[in-house]
Amino acid sequence: MKKFQYYGAFLGLVATICTVPLLAAPKPSTKAPSVTPITTINSFEDYQKDCLKRVRQQGLTDDVGLDICKCTITQFRSQYNIQQFRNLVQKAKADKTIARKLSEVGEACFEKVLYE
Repeated sequence: MKKFQYYGAFLGLVATICTVPLLAAPKPSTKAPSVTPITTINSFEDYQKDCLKRVRQQGLTDDVGLDICKCTITQFRSQYNIQQFRNLVQKAKADKTIARKLSEVGEACFEKVLYE
């Protein structure tokens, strides 16, 4: 039962974590953002720290969030160096296919962490 309560919170989380702009400064807004924007990511470790902040904002527990973030970062690190990853995330803002590819990594990690 515990595993299923996280699924709803995670659906929006994957897209937020995996396709959020990494380099762009946040745009001014009259509304308070639901998730704090990333300003600069210089390493995968920075990305993981930001990932943990985001999972907490989505209501996941620290242990589950840490496992999901570690899994996601491990997958990205195995495929890309930090510059390639940053470029890919930038491209994902305009290309839904790339955005979906990034989201699939997070979804796979979510499934692995919560259902295995």
